[in-house]
Amino acid sequence: MDEAARGAICPQQQAHQPPVAAAGYIIGGIAVILFLFGGVGVWAAHTKIAGAVIAPATVVVDSNVKKIQHPSGGIVNAIHVRNGDRVHAGETLIMLDDTQTRANLQIITNQIDEVAARLARLAAEQANERVITFPPDLLTRAKAPSIRQTLDSETALFTSRKLSLTSQERQLRERILQLENEIHGLDAQRVAKSTEIDLIGRELTSLSELERQRLVPASKMLALRREAARLKGEHGQIEAGIAQAKGRIAEVETAILQRTQDFQKEVATEIREAQARLAEALRSDKVVAVVTEKDREQAFRLSGNAVNTWHYRATNIRDFAWASSNRYLWDATRALVGPSEKQKVVAIHNFYRAIPEASAWVHGARYNRMATEFLSRFLWPYSYPQMTSVEGILDGGGMEYPMITVIQSYKDTLRLAGNLMHEIGHMWFPMNVGSDENRYPWQDEGLTQFNSAVGVRELFGHDRGVSGRETYLYTARRGREVELMRHGNFFPAQDVYYALPYNKTSNILFALRAVLGEEVFMRAYREYGQRWRNKHPQPHDFFNTFNEVAGRDLSWFWRTWFYETWTLDQAIASVQTVGDSVEILVEDRGLAPMPVQLMITREGGQTESREIPVETWLAGAQRHTVRVSKTPALTRIEIDAENNFPDIDRTNQVWQK
Repeated sequence: MDEAARGAICPQQQAHQPPVAAAGYIIGGIAVILFLFGGVGVWAAHTKIAGAVIAPATVVVDSNVKKIQHPSGGIVNAIHVRNGDRVHAGETLIMLDDTQTRANLQIITNQIDEVAARLARLAAEQANERVITFPPDLLTRAKAPSIRQTLDSETALFTSRKLSLTSQERQLRERILQLENEIHGLDAQRVAKSTEIDLIGRELTSLSELERQRLVPASKMLALRREAARLKGEHGQIEAGIAQAKGRIAEVETAILQRTQDFQKEVATEIREAQARLAEALRSDKVVAVVTEKDREQAFRLSGNAVNTWHYRATNIRDFAWASSNRYLWDATRALVGPSEKQKVVAIHNFYRAIPEASAWVHGARYNRMATEFLSRFLWPYSYPQMTSVEGILDGGGMEYPMITVIQSYKDTLRLAGNLMHEIGHMWFPMNVGSDENRYPWQDEGLTQFNSAVGVRELFGHDRGVSGRETYLYTARRGREVELMRHGNFFPAQDVYYALPYNKTSNILFALRAVLGEEVFMRAYREYGQRWRNKHPQPHDFFNTFNEVAGRDLSWFWRTWFYETWTLDQAIASVQTVGDSVEILVEDRGLAPMPVQLMITREGGQTESREIPVETWLAGAQRHTVRVSKTPALTRIEIDAENNFPDIDRTNQVWQK
């Protein structure tokens, strides 16, 4: 507590004394105040916080004290630090309660699933299919109760509507059959009547001569003529009956056609409504299945020609590629890149086969979008109008081209996400910044490996930087390391090529960021990219940009890590108490000079940091003593506690009481 606070609670005694009668009340009031402050203070210090509401605020940095609040407010679920604790980059300080967010997400996801299932049902109704072909994404999650309920509901509705339509059509068809049978009977009667009319006609013809000779009674001839007239009348009625039955058949067929047309119109209206809702959902960046298994089986052409020609056009590219298969499914979504006032929409496309070994690819469009948006924030906005990821026939890894990457099949979602992050990262290096991978592979693959390691750590919580470091250190420990500044064709083996230009470079950049500080490092890194977009930089262009932006001569760093095979080995040689101080002897046992970042922990959890500047080792020293107060007692001393540097032996970097 500072002096101002003390003065506020305990004001100095004034020259004028209060009356004796009031003294008791004043003393009692002070006692109540002290009780409140003391009691509440003790309760606040020892009571665990179950939850708290935090208001919109900003991150305030005051010396080594970071006051952190969530920028948009929220409910705190857990607090992992106490006031005054020292925190490290990447450390989780608070956990926000995500119950409401998860609930909202689940509602939106359910709505999307319902729309997708409904569209599948409507498509089946429109095509007069016997069964519904649901999207593979829904079928893979069919065991979930909500998905099962949605699929069952749409199937039941499909069956009911189909039965209703079929029943109505069957009734109409039966009426047509009845009318056709009626026509058949009338037609038989017509034939019989025609025969009778013909016979009477013949009889009248044969008797006409006898009638002239008055050999046949006139009454008989009149009766025959009357019978002939009656038969012709009945024949006409039969003809009319047949015509009426055919008319009724035409009416029934029209009714069937109209019913079908009405149903198709109803389905088309429902599809438009569903697509409108889906379009609205797309504004929340959901993934849409453009070509499903059902669509894939339907061949089509865009013109009547036997052969179609596809024309592709792109600007500011250095290479091209395309992919085609009759087995590909096609998912699409969007990525939003750039500042909000100049935000650009990037079309995201994902092509893959529905095969077991590529099961992770159903998430490819989402991972593609996440990588494109992250790298646009981390570096600079994505330059092209679209980004396509393709599951290709590769034995391993992937290959990048402008706006498209072809990657192996994956079952493991994290491996696919990491590989997509790396290959999409190449849209910046070397597609934007045209470095030469053959001559200086680190300038292409190393920078991209660093970018993807940062992205995978931020988005998925997986530290690819540390795992990649071990491949570099393993190579160095076995004596197989060669300098980075060599032509790509001259690395001794494929595993060495991966360990050094990829992973050593990535770890060098993590170390450089720790040396310069994140703000300076990112300013120099982005400046390098902006200076050399659509150009062909050399290694010294990279080095000089950092020197200039940082305002430091970093030639010791460039030589150490790019031109030599020196390794870093910083060690705590001894810790001893001398008088009222503790002397920490640090040794630089390797050939790679780097600043030493010491983290000292004392009893009670208090921490402090000390740094031995790199100039100490550059001046020729191999040992350096750091003196600190012996109180409070030291419990732990660690070199590079934040794990930023690729030290070859971390077992000698910790002293524990």
